[in-house]
Amino acid sequence: MVGAARGLGRDAVMYVAVHHGGLRLTEVARQVGLKYQAAAQAVKRYGQALVNDPARKHFVAKLRNALSII
Repeated sequence: MVGAARGLGRDAVMYVAVHHGGLRLTEVARQVGLKYQAAAQAVKRYGQALVNDPARKHFVAKLRNALSII
């Protein structure tokens, strides 16, 4: 279960980096140590789940807010 939670956090960070941070998926995949296709699938699935999950939306908002003050 801990691994799944870690993966969701990683997926959220990748989603924010690609969709809101201006990074390319290639760069993000390299930094987290995933193959491009695995990273693409994780970001896609996170984005799809985000639509119906208020907790994920809140987490993404917190990440974006944290990045905006750097």
